[in-house]
Amino acid sequence: MKRLRNQLILVAVLGISCLAVYELMLTKEAKESLKGAMSSVSGSYSRISGIISNHIGLVMEEETLPNRADALRQWAEIGYGD
Repeated sequence: MKRLRNQLILVAVLGISCLAVYELMLTKEAKESLKGAMSSVSGSYSRISGIISNHIGLVMEEETLPNRADALRQWAEIGYGD
């Protein structure tokens, strides 16, 4: 329990420190640049996530799977076929 408390305190301190640096030490141009970079990363993540989800959603018919006929023949030769 003590470890969890220490980790939460560390996260809170880091968050407050980052916010203070952002608000007090960055210029207006640096803030705009950082916002643009975050927007770019977010957009890239969305595009990659969409591509991956589309790829995972593809279903191939059994007849079109590569080497399926060879695999079935080999299994039948060793006694595990239909």
